[in-house]
Amino acid sequence: MALLAAGCGGSNVANQPVRYCTDAAGRRVADANCGSGSSRTGGGGGHYYYAGRGAAVPALGEAARGGSYQPVSGVRYGGAEAVTRGGFGRLGGVFGGRGS
Repeated sequence: MALLAAGCGGSNVANQPVRYCTDAAGRRVADANCGSGSSRTGGGGGHYYYAGRGAAVPALGEAARGGSYQPVSGVRYGGAEAVTRGGFGRLGGVFGGRGS
């Protein structure tokens, strides 16, 4: 499973290379629309989209960006279907402290 971090704007940033399913228009759809193997096209008509570490991972229905439909050889991609949304996590306290 890929690790994703949520930023201020609500977009998720991949902490490792990820792949997710897109429709013919290039919008993210449920991974069930793509095959379970490493093929680029699934039985549901979807196409895997591959993005590297640090790329924005769109919510379902949003346009894919920052990656490619062709995986990079030798790179292991995690899935992006299970997305955890959150704030700043443990670093949030740094910004909320009192000044000296």
